[in-house]
Amino acid sequence: MSKYSENMPPVLKDAIGWMFDYIKDDCTFLDFGCSTGYFGSLVKQAKHAAVYGVEISDDIKQARKVLDGVYSFDIDGEWPAEIYERQYDYIFFGDVIEHLKDPQLAIEKCKKLLRKDGLLFISTPNVAHISVRLELLGGNFEYESMGILDNTHLKYWTKRSLTSMVQAAGYSLKSLDYTSNDYPDTVIKKLLKQNGLEPNEKFWKTVNSPEARAFQFKLVLSPEAQTAKPADFKPVDKPEAIRNAAIDDLNTKVHNLDEHAKEQAKIIQYYVDKTKELEAQLQARRHPIHRISSHLKHKD
Repeated sequence: MSKYSENMPPVLKDAIGWMFDYIKDDCTFLDFGCSTGYFGSLVKQAKHAAVYGVEISDDIKQARKVLDGVYSFDIDGEWPAEIYERQYDYIFFGDVIEHLKDPQLAIEKCKKLLRKDGLLFISTPNVAHISVRLELLGGNFEYESMGILDNTHLKYWTKRSLTSMVQAAGYSLKSLDYTSNDYPDTVIKKLLKQNGLEPNEKFWKTVNSPEARAFQFKLVLSPEAQTAKPADFKPVDKPEAIRNAAIDDLNTKVHNLDEHAKEQAKIIQYYVDKTKELEAQLQARRHPIHRISSHLKHKD
């Protein structure tokens, strides 16, 4: 049995109820990473749906007892031909894409499985959660058995990178919501103080934003490509890029100073040479006068 089915929260519907308003009765539903079929069985009962799953752990035995069919294959590998034998009204990746080597390719493949007016649901953790930010501030990034830093996660997402990925896969974003968990301000202040920092108004505005408080993102996607990027999708100034730009700027300034010094050196050398030339000319003019004066003295 997988660790996820063993640790499923008691009130399951609270965790997946956000999808129910979108799901129509008498539909077809495909659940990637269906585990024991606990969620799929809820959809079957509530929506009178035909529910299928994809699972490779031992949970597949239980899933096959409660679902209409279960496929067993590695999502990162070749998909069996039989999965393409039907199309689905809804497809769900519930905390799955973070475990994949190539999640974008996986959801691109789903466009062949999804009806034109169907929907793709995705839930995945937010690596930009305040807890992770504070951990990194302390110089740590420790994996855990569960949670955002689950030791089986291969990919990590922020709101921005997740939105970018699904759009690159050819989907349009119908809804992006999130779940949050409480993280007391007193704890934040304590951890900041340990690192010699004091929070200000701008800091609290940042950490109270959805991007910092979201524990898990919940996406509803349509298989129609979204050509326009969201209005807030602006280029990110990465710290490494800022550092490199500063170094490049400094190198440019040093180069310009060096070139300027070389030009000044040429000018100085010109005047040094000119001075020597003038001194030589002046000396040449003095020599005839000296010879005439010496001749006159000798004659006398």
